[in-house]
Amino acid sequence: QMCIRDSSGCARRSHLRRMWGEVREELDDQIELVAVAYADSDHADCLTPEQVFTEAADAGFRWCLIDTYTKNGQSSLDHLGTMRLQRLSLLSVQLRMRWALAGSIDRTHLQQLAAEGIDPDFVGVRGGVCHGGRRGELDPQRVRLWQQALRSH
Repeated sequence: QMCIRDSSGCARRSHLRRMWGEVREELDDQIELVAVAYADSDHADCLTPEQVFTEAADAGFRWCLIDTYTKNGQSSLDHLGTMRLQRLSLLSVQLRMRWALAGSIDRTHLQQLAAEGIDPDFVGVRGGVCHGGRRGELDPQRVRLWQQALRSH
């Protein structure tokens, strides 16, 4: 993630584009960047996910990740709701981008997302597969449970 923890500093399109350009200059051309949009953008002092998706597509990105800025247990789904996630999913198709959903997503969210026709290309589950939360060690049993949940959807 390109933004600083105490304030994302990504509230203006020009600033976001400049940061993306600076990061691109530092990396090999073979490395593909993923734009990060925060579900709780109002807390992160940054553009909304819709704005980030659009800016990222205009800048040539092929991927966006929705995550939470504030790590307080509220999920991206809590912040955005299913209707907005549906619109973001459609926007990604219109922009010919792929997207990933992270931010305190758990296995029960998969059912809710599937029921609403929300189908991200990837789901970030770090906290869901680690013992003791997102900073813990990988737990093989939790990984198996996630694999089963993903297969059933």
